[in-house]
Amino acid sequence: MANMTLESIATRLGEIQADIQARGAQMDDKTMTDYETEIAALKEERTKLIAANERRARMLEDIAAGAGEPDTSFVPQGNQRRNADDDPFATVEYRKAFKDYVLRGTPIPGKYTQYRTDAFNTTAASGGSRIRR
Repeated sequence: MANMTLESIATRLGEIQADIQARGAQMDDKTMTDYETEIAALKEERTKLIAANERRARMLEDIAAGAGEPDTSFVPQGNQRRNADDDPFATVEYRKAFKDYVLRGTPIPGKYTQYRTDAFNTTAASGGSRIRR
């Protein structure tokens, strides 16, 4: 049933129907069983093709519905900017102080240390290890 189209399925079902009508009562049991199996497979394939066509049509409708209008509702989690009122580390002053600390070793002003005192207060929390003798 690979690479069948709706038209080829309809053609084959028509051929089977014509053969059944032409033979009538003279059809043997094996032929009827073979036709039943083939008809079931053709109907299943037709159902899959119709579902795939409908899915493609829905996707195209979704694309067309949003054409020309960029979706700005999505903001990746990592790129969200925090408000300086909510987060003291989101200020330009803190970022400059942190840069000076990293580049030159200049201590970060005391007003920010209250937020950092309990961040890593043990060796285990910071990933280090102690050697006991």
